[in-house]
Order: sequence, then structure tokens, then C-alpha cells
Amino acid sequence: MSEKSSTLIGKMRHRIKFQSLTLASDGQGGSVETWVDFAEVWAHVKPTTGKERIYAQRVEDIQDQTIIIRYLAGINTTMRIIFEGRILQIKDITNDVESKFWQSITTSETPGT
Repeated sequence: MSEKSSTLIGKMRHRIKFQSLTLASDGQGGSVETWVDFAEVWAHVKPTTGKERIYAQRVEDIQDQTIIIRYLAGINTTMRIIFEGRILQIKDITNDVESKFWQSITTSETPGT
């Protein structure tokens, strides 16, 4: 295990949950969109940027985070992440080309959406 790997493992102290959007029967012949748990993993969550926007005559904070996890097959940008009760939208997923062991995920959190 490289020095980089052991350093990152020590920072992975946050539990995050990936969820995917699926269609479920509404019992009347139709369907309803629901979020289903895909995986729960340890992660390193690091805030990167913060912005404000005016939406519906109120100021909202928009926060971006970078999340580092061990490689997890099957995740994509249509999923979302639940972290400490907050909903994070996945904007980008980058695989570590050196070791193919880590994934870096850029997320955005917009309260109230």
C-alpha cells in the first residue's frame, strides 16, 4: 500500500449512502419515482466552494464538496449521495488513473431543492 493510500484511508471517517432513482408501482397501474439505496461506504468529505443565489426572493447557499471513496463500480451522475441527512447531487466522478483504487466525486448541495 502506498503512502498516499494510507494517508487517505485515515481521512475516510464519514459514512455516505448512494441512492439511485427508480420507478415503483403506485398500485393503480401507474408509477412513482423513488430513491433506493445503492451502497453505503466510508468516505473523505471535503468542502470545496460555496456560493449564494437568489431563488424565489430568498438567498440560498450552494455548497460544493469533493468526496473521495474507494473504487465502487456502478455509480454514476444520475445518483445522489446522502451525507449527515443532507442530499448531495453528483456532478462528476473521476477515477484515480494511477492506482484505479480511488474515486473522486464532485457534488453540489442546494438546500430546499
